[in-house]
Amino acid sequence: MSRPNKQISMVLVILVAGGVGLLLGWLARNPPGNEVVHGPPIPRHEPPPPGVVALVRTARLQRGRISDRLTAYGSVVARPSAIRNIAVPFACQVLEVLVSSGQRVTAQQPLLVIRANSDVLLQFQQTVSNVAATAKQLAEVEQRYRLRLTTRGALLTARQNALVASLALRGLEKQGISTKSTILHAGENGIVASIPSQPGAMVPAGGPLLELVTARNIEIRFGVEPEDSIRLHVGQPVRMYAVGVSNRNPPMGGRIALITERVDPRTRLVNMFVTPDSSDHLILGQYIRGSITLGVFTGLLAPRVAVLPYRNGYRLFTISHGHAIAHRVQVHIGDGREVGVTGAGLATGQKIVTVGNAELTNGMAVEENPRP
Repeated sequence: MSRPNKQISMVLVILVAGGVGLLLGWLARNPPGNEVVHGPPIPRHEPPPPGVVALVRTARLQRGRISDRLTAYGSVVARPSAIRNIAVPFACQVLEVLVSSGQRVTAQQPLLVIRANSDVLLQFQQTVSNVAATAKQLAEVEQRYRLRLTTRGALLTARQNALVASLALRGLEKQGISTKSTILHAGENGIVASIPSQPGAMVPAGGPLLELVTARNIEIRFGVEPEDSIRLHVGQPVRMYAVGVSNRNPPMGGRIALITERVDPRTRLVNMFVTPDSSDHLILGQYIRGSITLGVFTGLLAPRVAVLPYRNGYRLFTISHGHAIAHRVQVHIGDGREVGVTGAGLATGQKIVTVGNAELTNGMAVEENPRP
């Protein structure tokens, strides 16, 4: 055989040997009967190996009553129509302020001391002088009439002048105008909202001297989330507590008077107004916490940590003869610690798994770990 033919034969032998080696390696990794799976491995649900015991902690199913409560925060405000402006129909000067802003006052309690200004006093004095002059003139005309020295028409004119002067003076006095200072009183029980005029201020006729909120027109404005507002209704009872005051104090009662149909642009909450049963201990601007019961559940109560999401629902595990038993349950209202549950095979006093339940499968052997 020539030399070139020998070289070609050697190359062919090397290639065949390499291909056989690769085939043998592939067969070693994938023996006949196995299928090659592309992508992540498919999980298999198999029972735990014999001897595997899960350590868990448990609690007892209890029968009781639980409430779904909504908590909201707000402050004491006055109804827009509740503010009473204390004013007089004449220009005056404030001499003394007898109350303070935010002070609770009773009916007929003195609020301010005022005095008519100089122009009003001059008008009052002129009216008093006019009354005296017309009265004197009337007396003279009557005397002359009795002596047949004047006509009846002159007598009627004198009487008319005296009556007009008297009515003018009576009108000024009815407004509270006099040469002396005047004390203004509260018309009913309430709270001083503001005092726009301070001692020494000159106030025009009808100008606000003091703003008073009547006690029966005080309410509490709460802010609630829009999704919670649809669960509320007018007339629903509300239990209220003053923020910063011990909860040991008895709560204040009230009822929802109004739920607005818009979101407040400042707070992004829906305003809810509550009328308190009594406003004796409320202060304007005071912060209030409100609690509203939305629903009540009576039945089996489980710790919230014992209930786990499972296949678009919920389940929990009970313990029976050292094994975990899975129960599909329906979750009802609850609070931060407990939830109401219903489901087949549940009874009062059963042990339920609260710690370690996320690793359990139905029928798995368990052992209680008393240590926290």
